Amino acid sequence: RLSLEHLTQYLDASFELMWRFRFMYANLLELLARDAELEQKYQALQLELANWSRDILFQLRESRFLSGDDATMAELADSVKFIIGAWIGYQSAQLKGGEITKPRLYQGVLKILFTLRPYFTEESQNIYQGLHQHYVKCAERSE
Repeated sequence: RLSLEHLTQYLDASFELMWRFRFMYANLLELLARDAELEQKYQALQLELANWSRDILFQLRESRFLSGDDATMAELADSVKFIIGAWIGYQSAQLKGGEITKPRLYQGVLKILFTLRPYFTEESQNIYQGLHQHYVKCAERSE
């Protein structure tokens, strides 16, 4: 049975990985275009991440933190994966080459929570609020 702590760990790990490899994410299309083997590995990893995201959301539903049918959970998982994968590129475009900071990465977590918010069950709304407050603090921290 999955807990909300698992969701927090998943979100933190996803964005921490993006932070460590932000240089790569900022130039991802260019890097993949230059190396066919890297592109194949990247595509395989994306499929694995899609399955992982979907599994986490299905488990959160089974744990009664989220509600929705299978198709909704699958679409939400795809949206979460999209936000995680696109956030650095989006921030790079917004900053016009400026430095991406950890607090800016945590704004991406807030976007994910906003996307999931309507699907949190009535019983888990207080947990949503706690998560939201936690990530607001992370997004406001200076480095």
